[in-house]
Amino acid sequence: MLKRSSSAQSSSLWGFQALSSVVDTAASYVGLSRSSFSDPAERRAFASEGYWKRDLTALVDECGGKVPPLLLSLGRVILSAGIHTEGIFRKAPKSRHLEPLIALLSLPLEDQGNLSWLQLAHADPLLPPKILCKFLSELSSPILPSELYDVIRSIVKPSDIKERLFPHLPPSHILILQYVTYVLHRLTAFEDSTKMNALNLAIVVAPTLISGPDPLDDASMCLAPGKKLPLAMLVAAGKAAEERVKGTAVETSGQGTVVGVLEMCIREYHCVSGDLDPERMVCPVSPAGVATAANRAEAEEDRTVGDKESYPKAGKRRSGSIRTSFLGALFSGSGGNKESSGKEEVVDVRKSVVAGLSVGSNSPYS
Repeated sequence: MLKRSSSAQSSSLWGFQALSSVVDTAASYVGLSRSSFSDPAERRAFASEGYWKRDLTALVDECGGKVPPLLLSLGRVILSAGIHTEGIFRKAPKSRHLEPLIALLSLPLEDQGNLSWLQLAHADPLLPPKILCKFLSELSSPILPSELYDVIRSIVKPSDIKERLFPHLPPSHILILQYVTYVLHRLTAFEDSTKMNALNLAIVVAPTLISGPDPLDDASMCLAPGKKLPLAMLVAAGKAAEERVKGTAVETSGQGTVVGVLEMCIREYHCVSGDLDPERMVCPVSPAGVATAANRAEAEEDRTVGDKESYPKAGKRRSGSIRTSFLGALFSGSGGNKESSGKEEVVDVRKSVVAGLSVGSNSPYS
C-alpha cells in the first residue's frame, strides 16, 4: 500500500511512488500481443522496431529524417533535471526502473506511449544519461566507424571536424552526433554543480561512439589529449617490444583521439555545428528508407481495408494497440514524446554542416 509522507516532499514522493507502481505494472505488459494482427508474421512485415541495437540510418528514416523522439525527450530532461547532479553521465543510476524501461523501449516505436521522463529523472537524474549512453553504445554500427580512426588522428582544430570527418559520415550519424554534442555543450554551463567539464563528458561518452575490431585501437581513441597508453597494455597485446619501450608508457600521443574530437565538438559547438536548433535538425531520408516507408504504407492500407471489410464496427479500435492506449494513458504528461505537425521549418544537417551554413536559433533549450 502506498503511504503518504508527512515531509515537505510528500506530494512529489506520492507522485513518484505512484509512477513506480505504474512502471512495474507496465513492464508486465511487454509480452502482450498486438490485437490488430491475427498473424505475427503480418505484424513483422511492416512494424517498426524499438530503440536497441538499431541501424541508425534506418531509425532516423523511421522518424522522417529527424532526431528520434526518445533522444529529444532525454535531452530535454537532462538539461532540466540533471543540471545540478554531480557526476552526471559519469555515475551509474541506482533506480530499480532501469530494466523495466529498457524492456519498454524495446517495443516498436508506435507501441511505446509517452513516458514521463521528468518524474523519473526527479527520482534519479542519472537514469536519462544512462539510457542515452546505452542507446549510443548498442547501435548496430558505431557512430564513428574504425575506418575513420586515421582521419580522427589527423584532426587538430574544430574546422577539421567539418572539413575532414563529416564528409565521411552518413547524414544520420552527423545528425545524432550533433544533437548529443549540443546537449553536452549546454550541460557544461553547469560545470560548478555537475563537476563535469567538456573533457570529463567527452571521456565518459566517447566509448559509446566507437566499437572497432581491435580493442587496443579503441582504447587509444579513448585517451584524453596528451595521455599515453600504459606500457603493460601494449606489451600484453604484442604491439610493442619491451626493450623498445622506456618508462611506464609508450610515446603515443592522445592528440587526434575520439575524446579530443568530442571535447572540441562540445567546447566549440557553435564553431563546429553553427547555431542549429535541435528541434529543427533533419537529414535526408535514405533511398532504402523511402522504399521501406512506401512498403509499410501500402501494407497498412491493405490491412486497414481488410479490417474494415471483416470487422466494420472495429475500425476505430484497430487504429491503436493495447500497449499504446495503456501506456499512453499512464505516462502522458511532462517529458512525453509529442508528435510534430510536420509543418515547422527544418534544417538539413548535411547541407548546413558540411557547407558551413548556420541558422538562427530560437531553441526551447535556450
